[in-house]
Amino acid sequence: MSLRVNVQGFSGLEIERAVQLHDADLEALNTRLQPARVRPCALADAEATGPLVSATLAPASWNVIRVKEER
Repeated sequence: MSLRVNVQGFSGLEIERAVQLHDADLEALNTRLQPARVRPCALADAEATGPLVSATLAPASWNVIRVKEER
């Protein structure tokens, strides 16, 4: 799913951190034998361009995109 957020009113934004929690198997879970099966991973294509922040999100995922103003 494509995400585009217009953040007018801020200038010079950059992505500080972008992570995604996702597994293709919606019933996947962490176990004693696979303690890191489902874990946060970098959201590689998140970008801030002008007043837009955009990314491609996986289905049924939790995402955090943290932006900051350039100084």
